[in-house]
Amino acid sequence: MEPTLRIKNLSLSFIAQDKTQIPVVKNVSLELAKGQALALVGESGSGKTLTADAIFCLLPKNCHKTSGEIYLCGEQISDYSWDQMTQIRGKKMGYIFQDPMASLNPTLSICKQIEESLKIHTKLTKFQRRERIIELLELVEISSPHTRLHDFPYQFSGGQRQRIMIALALSCNPKLLIADEPTTALDVTVQAQILLLLKKLQAQMGISLLIISHDLSIVWDIADSIHVMYAGEIVEEAKTADFFANPKHPYSRALISAIPTTTAPLHLPSPIPGSLPIRKHGTTQETACLFAARCPSAMQGCFKESPALYPQCARPSHKVRCFLEHPKAPQHLKFAAQASTSNHKQRIPNKKKAPVILKVDKLSLSYEKKPPLAFFKKTQPKTSFAIQSVSFELEKGKTLGLVGESGSGKSTLAKCLSRVLTPDSGEILLDGVPLDLTTNSKDYAKRVQMIFQDPFSSLNPRLTLFQTLNEPLQLHDIGSQHTRCLRIEELLHCVGLPQSALDCYPHQFSGGQKQRIGIARALAVEPEIIIADEPVSSLDVSTQAQIIQLLVDLQEQFGLSYLFIGHDLSLIRLISDKIAVMKDGKMVEIAESNTLFNKPIHPYTQALIASIPRTRSF
Repeated sequence: MEPTLRIKNLSLSFIAQDKTQIPVVKNVSLELAKGQALALVGESGSGKTLTADAIFCLLPKNCHKTSGEIYLCGEQISDYSWDQMTQIRGKKMGYIFQDPMASLNPTLSICKQIEESLKIHTKLTKFQRRERIIELLELVEISSPHTRLHDFPYQFSGGQRQRIMIALALSCNPKLLIADEPTTALDVTVQAQILLLLKKLQAQMGISLLIISHDLSIVWDIADSIHVMYAGEIVEEAKTADFFANPKHPYSRALISAIPTTTAPLHLPSPIPGSLPIRKHGTTQETACLFAARCPSAMQGCFKESPALYPQCARPSHKVRCFLEHPKAPQHLKFAAQASTSNHKQRIPNKKKAPVILKVDKLSLSYEKKPPLAFFKKTQPKTSFAIQSVSFELEKGKTLGLVGESGSGKSTLAKCLSRVLTPDSGEILLDGVPLDLTTNSKDYAKRVQMIFQDPFSSLNPRLTLFQTLNEPLQLHDIGSQHTRCLRIEELLHCVGLPQSALDCYPHQFSGGQKQRIGIARALAVEPEIIIADEPVSSLDVSTQAQIIQLLVDLQEQFGLSYLFIGHDLSLIRLISDKIAVMKDGKMVEIAESNTLFNKPIHPYTQALIASIPRTRSF
């Protein structure tokens, strides 16, 4: 039977300013059978999204296909014109984009956005289109769809917007569905719901699913096969069960080591040393193993020659791009490669009683919620609580994890503690001294700093790295210009950034580097407490592991106290001494991290823990 999707030796290149070609995807081949799911996994920047964009003919203007063929249901589409692709997109292929809020039109209701595709590709009447839209919304489990047809994207939660994107992609019954990071930055329960929904729809409609992810833990249940991509090349491909039972490539094992675990003994995720290679035209990197510089088992030949994708003797469908998996490779080298990834650092929660540095007592914040088109109606706005009677204690030198679904009030609480928002009632005590909630204290701002969720939007794009780190030092009148320069150099060393980056602007850094800048800025004034609001939610697993390791090392070095907010319970358990669970603006359970996971009491906590992807027990 002809596969739904077949890619043969696809290569893509960027065109540099000097007109030279910089290869970014090299000889990628894959086959996706009807009704099957294939996962394309790897770090950010490995070429996964570019491969998907090439299928949809959505490549950036400075990127083009240098070789290769793409077949959809036996039909070659790689050389189709834009108009020809327009007839296929939406009808035969659907695309679920990574950020639904950025992909949905904020000025159009969801009904009009889904209807647009139906108008182009079907001959349904207006009434039939409306019935089809309601059917699609019911299919993706949007409650009361007939009453929400004319709502706009901002009126839906993050999980609901992702469901609407799925409905839009499925509107014309496509044969191929591409899901690009469909659960990034979603909380654990919504993530589980979206993955379950995709699996259910795939089974019901017989769709072939290409799922792109940087997190191996989310593809365990949904994918039939896995292709691991590194620096534009496929380095391993296998059936899902074979892959997780025995990952062969050192990079695949490193990705699995970077996944937070929930089983004893607890250990921090192991970061992959180094970073993705910068591929340039005409360099020796083109003829060497691209992972060699980061591989603990690299041999001399790995830096001189690029290995082929070797099929395994026992399972020909399991292929690996590594000399160590060559049939003639010495056994002692294979053994060394298997043993090289067990470099986890164990972290034991601190159970010793420490003095309370921050106490929050019955903190509440409400807001008025106006109904739609309230200026046309004589209706009173409703008062809703963002946080209600929240109380907890943070001990000196320890980490309190704060978890809960999106909308539970976690970030609102963080903004109240960082004095961005003023609570209506309650008390905040720092070292036992109550704060005046109506005025901002410069001393409090110095002692309590915040690491924001999105490092790029929290950094001023017009300031260099030096200016970004110098700004808080100037604001708090810390030292002379000379001592500030020394302090900035010390901060860069602490967070692992080079001195040569001081004159660079935010757009010149990667996501992980920008988050390191956010951490350095928070450390600049030597705070005692750091509020970390989802600091790793949008980072790939390797970069995430690096940031977590950095935060733990800094806590041990400076005795910092953390309020660590997140939706990844596996990660929260590893870094936290105690965990607090929030739901609908209230604290529903607080306990030591091991106790909370082993014996959760509240049904909501039990549901959160049950939603953790099972590969995190790897």
